[in-house]
Amino acid sequence: IEEKHSCITFIGGFQVIGKDGNDITGNFTPTLKNLLVLILLNTISKKKGLSSEILTECFWFDKSDSSARNNLSVNIKRLRSLLEQVGDIQVIHSNGYWTIQLSELIICDYKSLWQQMQIIKNQPDTFTEEEMKVLLANVSKGSLLPSIQNEWIDNYKSEYTTLVIDALRLIFDEKKNKYSNEVKLKICDVILLLDSLDEDALIEKCRLLYT
Repeated sequence: IEEKHSCITFIGGFQVIGKDGNDITGNFTPTLKNLLVLILLNTISKKKGLSSEILTECFWFDKSDSSARNNLSVNIKRLRSLLEQVGDIQVIHSNGYWTIQLSELIICDYKSLWQQMQIIKNQPDTFTEEEMKVLLANVSKGSLLPSIQNEWIDNYKSEYTTLVIDALRLIFDEKKNKYSNEVKLKICDVILLLDSLDEDALIEKCRLLYT
């Protein structure tokens, strides 16, 4: 079994592995976890930051303005301290907006899959058979952060699901003859995992199993 280090996992569930290989997921309070998730999702998918006002509105809407700002400041400080155990991760506040920057040594499955799906959208024939198998194995670990059920995350979950399904549909539409039936079946399974009512994937899976 390959040991993991400096790893942030969002697909199938939330997990953080430190640079020493220890699982530090339990060190994240619900607030710290949500703060990391929201800022990082936004940084990766939107390529921009979130204002302090949006963060306080999401997490401390029941507090006064000064209390909410204080809570944000305290929790950002705690988050930075905790992320030092993971590796080179910068929680940046610039021009009024918060972002999280990961060094190349930090593994984040959501970041990798987001980038790979963008590549497929622009160049559907980029990945080899083996590369596609690895990509599909990673996507098939589950949906995005299933344990987090908050209104603020719904749009990110929807965007991720749509991005993956649209990218994989492109494979079928333009490059499906490049891949084996094994890979095509896996593509169908991944689409149905994310959208169990996807008729196109169901029809294609039945066709593949019948031939």
